[in-house]
Formats: sequence, C-alpha cells, structure tokens
Amino acid sequence: MLNTAVQHLRDLPDGDAGIMDTLWAMRALVDDALDASRVVRGIAEAILGNAPTRRDQLLAVFSWLTKTVRFAADPAGVEHVRHPFVMLIEIHRTGTTSGDCDDMATLGAALLKSVGFPTAFIVASNRPTGDFNHVLFGAYINGILITLDPQQKMFDRLPDTLTRKYVFDL
Repeated sequence: MLNTAVQHLRDLPDGDAGIMDTLWAMRALVDDALDASRVVRGIAEAILGNAPTRRDQLLAVFSWLTKTVRFAADPAGVEHVRHPFVMLIEIHRTGTTSGDCDDMATLGAALLKSVGFPTAFIVASNRPTGDFNHVLFGAYINGILITLDPQQKMFDRLPDTLTRKYVFDL
C-alpha cells in the first residue's frame, strides 16, 4: 500500500497535461487499493447486498457514497487525492469521510472495480473555455457507460451545461 494517505500532486503541468497526470495518479491509487487489501472487495460486497441487477448494484454504491462522503475542497492551489483504503478506514471508524470530486471518484471506482465492474473516470467541464473542472466515475454494463456523480447527486446522467468531457477507462 502507498506510504501516505494522500497523494500530493506537485508541479502539475497546466491544462490537459496536468489533468492526465492526475488521472494516472488516481488510477494508481485504485490499483493499489485493490492489490493491497481484500477489504475493499468485502466492503463493496456488503454495500451491494442482495441488489438483483448490475444497475441496482451501481445504485447501491451511488447511494452509499452520497451518504458517507461529504464534499471538502482541496486547499487552494494544491491537488490532493486520498487513498480509497484510508477513506474506508475513516468511514469504518466514524461513519463518514470527506473529500473532493477526485477522492470520491477514486473511492467509487475502487469499490466497483473490486467486484468486477469495468470502470472509468470522466473529466468534465461546464466552462465556456472547456477547461476541465470536475471528475466523476462510471461503470460499464454491457458496453454502456453508466455515470455516477454522488457529489452532484446525478446517476446515469450528466449536466446539460457540459462543454467538454473525456472518458479515461481503468
């Protein structure tokens, strides 16, 4: 497992190159969480419970995340991504955790990937310039990407105001 609870991303390039660096760091945290512990899968299975369909399973994870993760922005000018395993430990201890959109997407993707869902991060922009300003996650069912954005409380839909998006498959 990573030696730190938070991946501090320093000296990120501007624009899309910095976004790609962040996505690769998020992917590394998801992979590390799955390699390091069976705990992630056990928690994901408990969240899924007896959900009868794959879509119902996605809804179960979405609902759980909306209840257990509170939004908290990174400090200005700093990019942090929290390790999913550490967030799960905090949830186990206190019942909740906090993080920004990249933390929630990383945790959600780790949970879904641990139970066999093909997953993706989706970076999005609602800015006229198209500069990315949000990340969410999704999972594929029969080749169709279902988006999950617990922070915005949006399941299987994206805002009409998007000016740009990019899907980063895991």
